[in-house]
Amino acid sequence: MEKGNLVEFRLEDTYVLAIADRPEGKKYWIVIDETEKAHTIRPKDVTYAITDQPYTAAKVKAFKGELEDFLDPENLEVAWELLVDDGGSTTPKKLAEVLFSDDGTVPCYAAHTLLSTDKLFFKQKGDRYEPRPRNQVAEMRHQQEMAEQRAREQEGFLQVIAQVRAQEISAEDAFADPAYRSRIELIERFVVQGDDMKNRGAALDLLISWCS
Repeated sequence: MEKGNLVEFRLEDTYVLAIADRPEGKKYWIVIDETEKAHTIRPKDVTYAITDQPYTAAKVKAFKGELEDFLDPENLEVAWELLVDDGGSTTPKKLAEVLFSDDGTVPCYAAHTLLSTDKLFFKQKGDRYEPRPRNQVAEMRHQQEMAEQRAREQEGFLQVIAQVRAQEISAEDAFADPAYRSRIELIERFVVQGDDMKNRGAALDLLISWCS
């Protein structure tokens, strides 16, 4: 790492771009993010490094502005479709060439961002990414759709609970929907059976959501 390098590192659940500023002792570096906040990191914490030129805050802003044009999530599915049947792996540089016909600094970092944040089409193996098999992607998509459906049903259930509390609708009308009624029955069984109930966790989750 050298002063002026643009580096990416992980901070909790997000990835941060920052400019390498100076060494801190023998093992650490001080880096400055776009809000001018300093972070102390180790070189091994860097998940991507851009070393084509010394960066300043203004150059980082321009870099991120160019980046937005490349970050369409649909690009990754296009790349997966092109690569999945070949049985090989790819890198951000190769993916940038496939998607954008350009392996410049911005397209390569965009490809890295798409790959490193993807949970569906590719899996990382070292510094390379392998396309997941079609049947695995189909199953993962199905699981995602089911999870989204359950989340919608849960949100609808909580809205109905709120309407019943506000006396906007009667409990009888609210729980006429079998999906909502099953949730009420789950809670009723928990009240009766308590810790002996097999799906106690699901009932507790419902109660927590209901009371929050």
